[in-house]
Amino acid sequence: MQAVFREYVDCLNRRASVDEVKRLMAGGELQSDGRILPAGFEQLESSSDVNLTILHQLVDTSSGGHLAAILLVLVTPKDAEQVSFEFGRHVFCRFQDTAITDIKIIDDVDALRNREATAVRPPDWTGAPPKAPADKASLGETYRAYFNSVSTRTMDRLPEYTHGHIVFNGHRVTREEYRGAMEECHDVMKDCKNTLETLIVDEENQRLAARVVFEWTPVKKWAGIEPTGKRATFSEHVFVWFDEGRMHTSVTLVDMEAFRRQIQASTLHTWSVSCAPRGSSDVELVDSRQCYASPSLHDVFSWSLYFRPNLVDAFPTHTLSSFALLVTLINPPHHMARNGIFQEQDLAGKLAVVTGATRGIGRGIALQLASRGAAIIGTCSAEPSLSKIDTLRAQVEALYPSSCGVSPPKITGVVAPLTKPQECSANIVEAVASNGGNLNILVQNAAVVEVAPVGMITQEHVTRMLTANIEAPVFLVQALVPYFRQDSRIINISSEGGRDPSPVALVYSGCKSALESMTRVWADALGTRPGMERTTVNAVAVGITMTELASQMPDTPGIREYLEQKKQACSVGRRLGEVDDVAEVVGFLASEKSRWVSGSVVCANGGTVKIL
Repeated sequence: MQAVFREYVDCLNRRASVDEVKRLMAGGELQSDGRILPAGFEQLESSSDVNLTILHQLVDTSSGGHLAAILLVLVTPKDAEQVSFEFGRHVFCRFQDTAITDIKIIDDVDALRNREATAVRPPDWTGAPPKAPADKASLGETYRAYFNSVSTRTMDRLPEYTHGHIVFNGHRVTREEYRGAMEECHDVMKDCKNTLETLIVDEENQRLAARVVFEWTPVKKWAGIEPTGKRATFSEHVFVWFDEGRMHTSVTLVDMEAFRRQIQASTLHTWSVSCAPRGSSDVELVDSRQCYASPSLHDVFSWSLYFRPNLVDAFPTHTLSSFALLVTLINPPHHMARNGIFQEQDLAGKLAVVTGATRGIGRGIALQLASRGAAIIGTCSAEPSLSKIDTLRAQVEALYPSSCGVSPPKITGVVAPLTKPQECSANIVEAVASNGGNLNILVQNAAVVEVAPVGMITQEHVTRMLTANIEAPVFLVQALVPYFRQDSRIINISSEGGRDPSPVALVYSGCKSALESMTRVWADALGTRPGMERTTVNAVAVGITMTELASQMPDTPGIREYLEQKKQACSVGRRLGEVDDVAEVVGFLASEKSRWVSGSVVCANGGTVKIL
């Protein structure tokens, strides 16, 4: 069996023909194009050299024969400027004579997606061999008892099966920490059914491999995935090393891709559209039933539905007056109502950081992104302002009534003072990590605005402005680089003051000019960075916008004259900007539709200041 499996791996490494690989198999899992990487990474494989190495094997010759193996998958991009990375693959094979009849593969897709430098490896000892238990209990019996203890949530017997410390996926943890992690899984799942599908034991070397199948219904967020009421069936491949009959090292992979697919599967609704007789524009939509659709269907159907009197007139009178028109929609909640306007849920599943989200433009941006499904980490400068994040959360939740069938995105508040850049970055990073660790959108909106006329500028003023408006954005992006994913969006909020400076805002105007310059540098540096491919970085230069801050300007003849001049300079409406005017521009730059825009400064000021 080991020789056949080695030949199978060699065929993949040599890019042997499909027929040559099939010669080793009586069935099993084989991609028709002979690719090594999992589905969805075809472009990466075509632009890289991919090689498999067998790190560990276990065999069981009973019942026709089983083999379990840990493989290292090394990906070396052909572009010399990109670094190599690796991920783990766990394989369980069933044999009949000398042919592979079935292959079950779990890839560490998160490590592949994140392009992690080093994969978890099996232990490699050079010391004395592990000892068998004194009571002569078999490893199979021990593991089955352990498995039963975990499955029935009777964890008090854990000391019988594990050492005081365990190396779990490369991390040394105490038994209590290990127990706590498993009990956390128990807490977020209900109606759990765990099946020990395959167990391969090597008594002599005190090691085993197990394939476990779970059937769980999540009731709380797990691994960054919110529950949807759906049940998932997925598997785990477990490799365990023992000494004196107790576990001391475990290397595992859970098929998180299968879990995500099932929990986050699109929802198929059938809606009843009741149309009144000809001449009436009244339309009533009633959600009549619900089932589930595959993600592929969601990719095929993407649309908006509008009903107008002339559409009703297109149908015969007797047809519309006698029965309801049944329309099957894929994900009708993909268009949520916000202020009477339907919002497509194109940002569902994404995580966005919006700095300065408690008021004004930042709050409007947070609402814009959340109304389209993005989870929000909103920052404020001080603890008392967190109550405004609570208000924002309530407003977002109001956009998602229970009848729509879609849960509102999570809103998290974080204190992140710009004048303390290290604390600011650390607090935001902690929030990102606790929200799953995958960041898709960063909007750097917060800024410190102070005026100081030329000739009256102090050192304190310069230091404060540079710290908050230059140092803080630089270190925040730097701290978040490991958390960004492919196709991320970074949007920096600039000001028309960077191009139309005021004599009382010399330092502030200079900071905004610098931010636009840094935007161009980030666009070049991050758009092709491994793990962040196709990331775009842009700036939005805003003008005078009617926010709470603007409303607090003193009502003096000079201020009134200044605002009137700004209105007259606006070439698209002779008015001052509203928060939504800016938020919707940012919303576009945060979307997939802006994929070909990067390194740009987009004016959201009604044309008061133009960039040539």
